[in-house]
Amino acid sequence: MGPPSGFQKWWEPQDEFNSAKFRHPSNGYVEESLYPWLFGILFGPFYLLYKRAYWGAIWYVVGLFIIAVVLGYWHSPPAINALVLFVVYPIGVMRRLVRQAYLRRGWIEVTE
Repeated sequence: MGPPSGFQKWWEPQDEFNSAKFRHPSNGYVEESLYPWLFGILFGPFYLLYKRAYWGAIWYVVGLFIIAVVLGYWHSPPAINALVLFVVYPIGVMRRLVRQAYLRRGWIEVTE
């Protein structure tokens, strides 16, 4: 007896915020980008380099620098700076940067 119908494992993505699938147009290979926000928090621009989102990695670092300058100008506590720089910012931009990198390379987004 297996799991009930509609049952989903806890590690499987629940919505489009947690995953995106892209298909290569010439060979049909489908690659899934799971939890980009989590890997953005853990690895930052290195995750974008792994996904070959080179411009995304550059903009990520530039965005972090701009946020650091703005927050530093307001003399906010370092804990708040770290929270915004390394948690809130990746959650907000990581999926978009990975998606744009695949679409620029000619991949097609798969919606199921």
